[in-house]
Amino acid sequence: MPSAPREPDEPGIIRMTQASAADIRARTVEMHQSAAGDVMGSTVHLQQGAAGFVRGTTVHIESGAVGAVAAEHAELNNGFALLVVARRVSGQAVVLLDWRGMAAAAALLLVLGRLLRGRR
Repeated sequence: MPSAPREPDEPGIIRMTQASAADIRARTVEMHQSAAGDVMGSTVHLQQGAAGFVRGTTVHIESGAVGAVAAEHAELNNGFALLVVARRVSGQAVVLLDWRGMAAAAALLLVLGRLLRGRR
């Protein structure tokens, strides 16, 4: 006897306007003037909002601030992000560290640690 089809683990679309949430998981997330702690979705649109951590296949951020972004394609327009890990990054934004910068900083700290440890 075949089993009944399973419900999807994530809802289809979540739209937020002037709201806040701790954890959001959906296939498509659209946030306008909203704040969230952790956002995960296939497609994420953030406009004039803030988020702690955003994960998705495609992430679009317009005039927003994000702590960290992990995506296949991240598009940031007039936004700010502390850390971006993505295959493709486009747009105009302030990014403190991308994955190359983070790797270079880690390598520098390792070399400095070995040099300073050798002085003892």
